[in-house]
Amino acid sequence: NTALYEGRDTEWRLSQIFAFSRSEADVVRRRLNGEETFEEVASSSSVEPGTMAQGGDIGYVTAGEMPGKVEKLVRGLEAGDWGGPVFNGTGYYFIKVNEVRPRERQSFEEIEDQLTQILRLRKERALVLDFVQRLKARNHLRQVSSSFTILAAQWQNRTADELLASGGDLRALGFSDEDLALPLVAYRGGSYTIQDLFNDLFDSPTMERPPSTSDPLLRLYVEDRVVERLLIESADRKGIADQPGAAQRIEAERGSYLINEIYERVVVPTATVSDE
Repeated sequence: NTALYEGRDTEWRLSQIFAFSRSEADVVRRRLNGEETFEEVASSSSVEPGTMAQGGDIGYVTAGEMPGKVEKLVRGLEAGDWGGPVFNGTGYYFIKVNEVRPRERQSFEEIEDQLTQILRLRKERALVLDFVQRLKARNHLRQVSSSFTILAAQWQNRTADELLASGGDLRALGFSDEDLALPLVAYRGGSYTIQDLFNDLFDSPTMERPPSTSDPLLRLYVEDRVVERLLIESADRKGIADQPGAAQRIEAERGSYLINEIYERVVVPTATVSDE
């Protein structure tokens, strides 16, 4: 708590670039080492839609408001410098420090409980990411690039007029039954097919659907749905789904309910924060 408190007398104005894969991060690094500015690369390469339009600008943050690895990187940078990539469990961050300035803070006693909560949430998040990574590795989860190529050709690369003309009929877009049965992601004991993707898209509110033109966001959406399936299987093995009312909540809230339950049973018990 004390170390976190001492760090909150400073705040940084940061910009970020986020890449899902190591290969994408390598491309970003080459561009940053070339003639392009951080803002130019962020506007065209980052897959974080909330900051792309601002050249990656995320505003001012202080200690405890960033993932631990990112904060460690930021503390080693001067204003105008950038660093990365830093892997945080879901992808790779590049960070630029635009400005450093002092920050007023309350007394330690006034915010001690808040600092403890920040540390607990940070540790829980780290354990959660580790849990999901191990879940994916244990089930040998892998994306099938050839299926994504077919998806792109028949759906992602269509014009708006073509999509409207199809009326939502996948076969009108050129998908065959064989195409729809192709796995986008394969994992131990199962697969997630093109048909599964469209079923989920049709069942999801518009705001929760990934933009079809963003291949990285679409792939992340697909992988999230697979992780959701694996969580359901994990919940079944732990008996969570057998609890009174759990089946209805799982159906209504899907992965979010299961994630919360598994976090509470598996992750949070190991996320205690010491006085130190």
